[in-house]
Amino acid sequence: MKVLLAFILALSAFTIITAEEGVVRRMEFSLLKKRDTTSKITFYEDDQLNNAACYGRDGIPNYNAKPSDRIGAMSNNNMCYQCVKITNPKNKKSVVVKIIDKCAGCPKNNIDLTKSSFASIADPDDGIVKITWKGVACPSKEMDFNFLQLIRNNGKMTSMYTINYALRAHKRDPFIEFIKGMLMTPFVLHAKPIPQTDDPTEKDEEYHMDANVARYCDILSSIEELINEHIRKQAKAMLLLISTYLGIHVLGVPDQSRLKRLVPSISTFHTQLPLRESFLSANAKHSIAARRFVPPSFNDIRRILNTAQITAIAPKLKLITFDGDMTLYDDGQDFEHDSALVNLLVSLLKYNLIVCVVTAAGYPGDALRYEQRLSGLLKGFENARLSKNMCEKFFVLGGECNYLFQCKEDYHLKYLPETKYQPQNILSWSSDQINAILDVAQENLQRCIDEMKLQCTVLRIVPKPNVKIFREQLDECVLSTQHRIVNYLNSPWGKKNDLPFCAFNGGSDVWVDIGNKLIGVQILQQFLGATPGETLHVGDQFLSTGNDFATRHQCCTLWIVNPDETQGVLLELTALLEAKKSERSLLTLLDHSKILLDSQTI
Repeated sequence: MKVLLAFILALSAFTIITAEEGVVRRMEFSLLKKRDTTSKITFYEDDQLNNAACYGRDGIPNYNAKPSDRIGAMSNNNMCYQCVKITNPKNKKSVVVKIIDKCAGCPKNNIDLTKSSFASIADPDDGIVKITWKGVACPSKEMDFNFLQLIRNNGKMTSMYTINYALRAHKRDPFIEFIKGMLMTPFVLHAKPIPQTDDPTEKDEEYHMDANVARYCDILSSIEELINEHIRKQAKAMLLLISTYLGIHVLGVPDQSRLKRLVPSISTFHTQLPLRESFLSANAKHSIAARRFVPPSFNDIRRILNTAQITAIAPKLKLITFDGDMTLYDDGQDFEHDSALVNLLVSLLKYNLIVCVVTAAGYPGDALRYEQRLSGLLKGFENARLSKNMCEKFFVLGGECNYLFQCKEDYHLKYLPETKYQPQNILSWSSDQINAILDVAQENLQRCIDEMKLQCTVLRIVPKPNVKIFREQLDECVLSTQHRIVNYLNSPWGKKNDLPFCAFNGGSDVWVDIGNKLIGVQILQQFLGATPGETLHVGDQFLSTGNDFATRHQCCTLWIVNPDETQGVLLELTALLEAKKSERSLLTLLDHSKILLDSQTI
């Protein structure tokens, strides 16, 4: 049933050095690239960034260093302007840094880093850490470290965008931006720097910090009220819609909530969100209210929303679904047997939750391919000796919504026929309808190739491996394809082919799928008997170019950015599940009673 279009773009290799940076001993550096060097790292404070000895001479401008830059210093004469990949052998974390300074007091081959670079692979409290490093190619000038920080974790590259790129509309979340804007008011007006004075009345730091906490809490309590009013209005609108469908006349018309007017793109809320309580928890960990120069950030608010959603849904959670890549495991990798997530997912099954991996990876009916991707997790089930009942609560839904597999008591996946779980309206999708939409997508992607002169290929069914492209170009392909398909479906000749689709940025490629994760979550809810308020989806692709975005309409969501964050939210969730075990047991008992009464009525 599933037909998909994969679009993979090749990226030329990064150059080691640009001409304007001067002449470097490339032969020596090329030898360094072929081996790992064992040495040590430490870090310098942010106020020591002004002297970059590799710069500011021979006509080369001073390096405008920032504390967040991935940069470092070495005593080796041949390392100026070069980039090295540093790996911490204890935790396997890696970071790529550019050498921009001479460290006269450093032993040969040792590296002095910015604190942020050091903290990305080691605990700053350790001070000095043993590492291995090797020379690697630096980013090209278009991706200067001043504008894009490249971080490698276990050999996989992700990117952390500075404000230059994050200001793009497709890289912003309107609701998070709304909350961030509200919290800017007390920060701008009251979060003043510590005065340099001996007057004790002006240095009452504890009072000012408590006042900041109170101000942030007041704003978040007000946003809670906006959400609650929105929930009441959406319930009334749903009642009117159902009444109209049934032919029952009800007085009144649907009314927009205040939140809908303030954030027009706001979607459905399936639970209330205790934002004030979640902020207090986040503030205890990250000292948000104590900050005087850095306001509450996008990530601060994203984490607060995650904690609020976990708190709200924990007592009644039935179904939890996960994206695969960059949520449970690194992009393109398999689920490792030693991942900390193995025991956490086992715990979820022991708490009687239904767990499902909902992934874009499409291997039609091929259980062995999915078992390979999830080998470490399935081995963990076997090691934990999960019962037949627990095993059968684990599912894999591949190709967004097209191939469903269930774990059996032998710890292997079994393919479930489409007729067993797919509703009739999906089974009725025809090949002609599917191909018509994919033809439009292919035409647009080919145009992107021609206009941006990309060295890539458009493929249907089979992806092309080992190619990469800039994220901005991938986003351009996604957004233009979304726009083109929507225009086609709204045209007179496209209305007959009106099927749900998903065009998204896969990190190194662009995918256009028939169906999407919203359909996938709906299928699981109907098949497994869970409501939107009892369903939680965890993923990393919640921007408009991602494929987790659509699930917001159908269930509660947690927005994470990597498997480490998934571990963090699951630790929060399992702690709440344990604390609310008696409450959940009562709800389960009531559900069983309702099922029994329904069966007797029948």
